[in-house]
Amino acid sequence: MLADYLRPEQLAVRFGLSEEEVQRFDKEGLIRAVAKNGYKYYSVRECHRLRAILNLVRDQGLSLADARAQVEGRVKRPA
Repeated sequence: MLADYLRPEQLAVRFGLSEEEVQRFDKEGLIRAVAKNGYKYYSVRECHRLRAILNLVRDQGLSLADARAQVEGRVKRPA
């Protein structure tokens, strides 16, 4: 089961982030970890969510707040 999860340092490497950035995104609720055996893990679903947010920030220049809103479906996409 843990094979489907990434530790914060693995997530950081995969997305070119620092571990501190991963922790900040978690603290701000952009991604959510699950605790297992005293460690934090991120599911594949959270990886996809983070990828979507980072793509909007890096490629389209959105703020984290705007990217989060779009990923959560609170902002309608332009036609």
